[in-house]
Amino acid sequence: MAFRGKNIKIVLKLGISLVLLLILFRLTDSRVFFQYVSQIGWPMVVGAWVYYSICQWLSAIRWQWLLAAKEIHVPVYKLFEFYMVGMFFNNFLPGAVGGDVVKGYDLYRHTQQADEAIVSVFMERFTGLIGLTLLAIFTLVFVFPQLESSLVSYLVGATTLFLVSICVVIWFTPSLPQWVQLLTNKLPEKAGALVEDSVCALVAYRHHPSLVIKTILLSLLIQGLFALYYAFAAMAMEMEISVIYFLLFLPLITLVTMVPISFGGLGLREAIMIALFGLVGITSAQILALSLSVHVINLGLSLFGGLIWVVRKRVPQSSFGAQ
Repeated sequence: MAFRGKNIKIVLKLGISLVLLLILFRLTDSRVFFQYVSQIGWPMVVGAWVYYSICQWLSAIRWQWLLAAKEIHVPVYKLFEFYMVGMFFNNFLPGAVGGDVVKGYDLYRHTQQADEAIVSVFMERFTGLIGLTLLAIFTLVFVFPQLESSLVSYLVGATTLFLVSICVVIWFTPSLPQWVQLLTNKLPEKAGALVEDSVCALVAYRHHPSLVIKTILLSLLIQGLFALYYAFAAMAMEMEISVIYFLLFLPLITLVTMVPISFGGLGLREAIMIALFGLVGITSAQILALSLSVHVINLGLSLFGGLIWVVRKRVPQSSFGAQ
């Protein structure tokens, strides 16, 4: 029954994605859409794969830093492998298992430390969101006078407030472990213990402020590169879209697409991008062509993660965690 329930959820999410895309295509000039898509060539695809892989490698370094603070030492190439496999699962098996879940499980099998695996994956994602939001704030300071819609400022401010609130709860609320303990009393013993241990491990990062700051600074670089990734793709497709708008909007786009109501964010991501970029005069045909093209390119890259996973399945289980 559980397997059947998962299948139903996947079908529902796929249906939501297809309905959203159908609505967006009906509202978009198909001729202009295909005009932009036709600009894509293999040099752009291969270049995008190399560029995105470099970003993933830097993200693996960030992850390694977070683990090292807990005396867990994993080679960068191994964390990069986990990233690629997670990317594959995130794109091809969303709903059943997400990429972050797979990354955390791979790390757990490698280290046999469940709570630290969960926390490191959360911290790695969370510091990335903080870096992305800081970039949006810095950008907003410089472009605010040129913005025609004040809604952009409100959205960036709301995203910032949301992330600041999480930081306050995690690192500036001494009683958080006690609150969590009360909430987990009704859970099964093992599950409750895992949640409590994970929260304690997360709170413990408050004792490593220099590490957190260093990780956020690396996140600034990584997220800036991701914004440039979209800007370079737009340039290759002969679109005139400033990188400033990607810096402004990516935090909110990332947060919205994390909501698990669609198939890997497909459709939902395009809808929010069209709404946001429409505020600064970018047409739906441009954004739909750009977003779907980048998504397809990333799908192609994630197949390498699938290949790693298939090859790894042939390796005996006992050798997986060997250093």
